Amino acid sequence: MSSEHPIVRDPNGPVHSPVRGSAPRPETPDWGINLRISAAGFTARRITLTPTVLADSRAFVRGTLARWGYFTRLDDAALIANELIGNAIQHSPIPHDYANPVWVGLIRSPHYVLVAVVDHSPVPPGLNALPGIGESGRGLLIVQNLADDWGWSATATGGKTVWAVLKTWPLR
Repeated sequence: MSSEHPIVRDPNGPVHSPVRGSAPRPETPDWGINLRISAAGFTARRITLTPTVLADSRAFVRGTLARWGYFTRLDDAALIANELIGNAIQHSPIPHDYANPVWVGLIRSPHYVLVAVVDHSPVPPGLNALPGIGESGRGLLIVQNLADDWGWSATATGGKTVWAVLKTWPLR
């Protein structure tokens, strides 16, 4: 997992940052642990709201998939992450800040890559009717057309995880 500061788990309390002393840090989603995936097959990054958030997230996804050797679906995964992160930022009624972060995670297996975005909004994603010449409303349609499967699930903390699966072998 990439982060500005390392996260230290205290078995007797909340997650803390050694840089900030005892200030609680939000938990990192434990997808890898819950899915019994080794650290080599999982990575996640906390999304920081900056003017370059989407470009930085696409670079993170592309760089990770390139290191893993999944070149055939690299651009699809980056675009899917871009759309899911954009949706999480734009449509959530809960402000994204230090206490309510958005996370992007990548999981690999020999046959697929899973892209997941976690936010603290309970509002489920929804496909819109084709918006005509409008400038928005196509994100999940893009995800649906690029991914081999996609969906969402509620998190234990009241938010949601929106995910997309990209087959890496055999290619479609």
